[in-house]
Amino acid sequence: MKVAVAWGGIFCILYLLIICSCQRKQSHKIVFSSSDNKFIIDVFGEKPNKLDPWMVNLVFHKNAKSDTLGIEVFSGEINKETVHCVWKTDSTCLLIFDQQDDTRRTFEVEKNPLSIKEINYGQSDTAH
Repeated sequence: MKVAVAWGGIFCILYLLIICSCQRKQSHKIVFSSSDNKFIIDVFGEKPNKLDPWMVNLVFHKNAKSDTLGIEVFSGEINKETVHCVWKTDSTCLLIFDQQDDTRRTFEVEKNPLSIKEINYGQSDTAH
């Protein structure tokens, strides 16, 4: 009898984990533009389930061409509160992703030639 109850409890827990983890989520597209509108960055993502990170697509539009980069971000949401763009010039910016553990991933983006470099990972959210 105790074995049946234990298996029933384990089955219920596994069932709840499967149901809760199967909720696919998609973010709205966030668009960042340089002041001259010649460099545009689209940010959008998909979260396969509650346990996995966001699979974020960064689409860089410049000189009538587009390039795409995919990254993983551990965030509750992908929106304008958790994704920031700080323009240094019309061809250089910092893309900042706030993560759910109060850390940030920051990428330095250059337009010509296109380069994306992560300049910090997992640093605490102390200043913005």
